[in-house]
Amino acid sequence: MGVDYDDAQTAFYCDTLVLDVSYIAFRHYHAMQNRVVDSEGTPTGHILGAFTNLKLLNYDLKPRRVVYCYDRGHKWRNALVPEYKSNRRPLIQNDDAWSPVTGVEQLYRTFPGHHLSYEDAEADDMAAWCAANHNREGSMVIYSADKDLYQLVDDATGVMCAFPKKPGKGKRTKTFFVHDEQVHEDFGVKPIDIPKYKALFGDKSDMIDGVKGGSRPGKKKALSRFVKGDESDLFFDLGAEPDLGSLPDWLQMPMFEQRERLAANLKIINLKAAAARIDLDFDSCFTKGNMEQTFEVLLEFECESLLSQVPFLHNAMRSSQSID
Repeated sequence: MGVDYDDAQTAFYCDTLVLDVSYIAFRHYHAMQNRVVDSEGTPTGHILGAFTNLKLLNYDLKPRRVVYCYDRGHKWRNALVPEYKSNRRPLIQNDDAWSPVTGVEQLYRTFPGHHLSYEDAEADDMAAWCAANHNREGSMVIYSADKDLYQLVDDATGVMCAFPKKPGKGKRTKTFFVHDEQVHEDFGVKPIDIPKYKALFGDKSDMIDGVKGGSRPGKKKALSRFVKGDESDLFFDLGAEPDLGSLPDWLQMPMFEQRERLAANLKIINLKAAAARIDLDFDSCFTKGNMEQTFEVLLEFECESLLSQVPFLHNAMRSSQSID
């Protein structure tokens, strides 16, 4: 189904709200830093923030389903691109590596909803799998600030990303919903072309190198045109004969020499392809939630101020959850 929207406000029926749990955990951890701690000095502000974030999203969007996506590593990606996310702390935490994600996952798993995780899969992969593998009555909203998820945006099927603020210039204080138009504004290509675009241009935040060499004026424009053309599909298919005729002569050789590495980039960036390796039953991932466990988690993190809000949030979410 299509989605009507304008610059000021987006009106739609939110069937499914998909949460990137790691993003939420780190967002509130960095926002609060050490301003809120427990009696032992351990930060707990991210728990307060994650609880409030969930409450506001649920009250504002009133989704029929809430889907929680959890990170479970990226070893297969590192096998293809060893440098991938080498600048980040491990996703699978051990006893000696504290992470705010652990506490937020502990809290969120006490709420009703579909809780998705899969061995050696990231939250982005789970969001892509969710978009492709269950029926929706209305729009799907993916809550994250990760622009890798732009490749899943599809106005025709009602899949959009929700940012806390509008990306780029003119940031807003309220949630901004990313549609096809915003993707093209930010990257100059359609959502479906984002994986190829990022494979060629790289992603510094994930330690992915794009095309090296051939650094002349016009490189960005030439690569952008190439991504939009059919010849880019042949380039990334290592079993096909590449056609680089649309590129300037000075860029063809660097592209050809780095073809195998750039094709590996595409494999780890293409979320729809990565999600195809996931084998889950969507409905079996649903839990009714446990209010008593929510109380226990909040008491463990000394977040007593939230206890009175637990029944209202649980009841609101239970009334909206359903399984086909």
